[in-house]
Amino acid sequence: MSDNVVSNSGTGGATFATDDIGGVHYPRSKMVWGPDGTANDTDVTSGKSLPIQLRSSAGTELGTNSAPIQVGDAGGSITIDGTVTNGGSGKTLKRAVVALTATGDVIAAVTSKKLKIYAFEIQSRNDTMTVQFRDGASGSTLGLRWGLNTRELAISGVTNPPTFLFTTSAGTALQAVITGTGTIDIATSYWDDDAS
Repeated sequence: MSDNVVSNSGTGGATFATDDIGGVHYPRSKMVWGPDGTANDTDVTSGKSLPIQLRSSAGTELGTNSAPIQVGDAGGSITIDGTVTNGGSGKTLKRAVVALTATGDVIAAVTSKKLKIYAFEIQSRNDTMTVQFRDGASGSTLGLRWGLNTRELAISGVTNPPTFLFTTSAGTALQAVITGTGTIDIATSYWDDDAS
């Protein structure tokens, strides 16, 4: 069958837009808005974009022209395209996954930025090994040293940005100090932030 249906097809009535899906016609609709007796086409270029109101569960409008909504208001946060906005401060969330056989960088240094880690996973592929995070090649250790048997997984508690579990110094890589023979898989969730 084809899309669209004609009302009173024997006498050539009006055609209604539909999408034929498996022999069933689903109506196609065009969105318009306005008060009773008015139908404005939704059109950004003519200044008639669809008006939206954000309301609380109690029905209170959350944003007006005189008091615009602030994303992250009252301690909440919204994630859009990997960026978490909280209290007006945006964070672009990132993930790094590495496999290391010896001490090395988990996350490369970012000039003048701290690396703030809010979740991580660690697993040993081969033999009994130990691993510990460190603030760069010669910095202080960041947390415990884990001893892992083959395929044993250590998972930290996960926190919600903008809080974090630990951070590096500005302009410093996050390293994993590894002992033993084999491979350690590490996944980290983080963002880089200003030195302040």
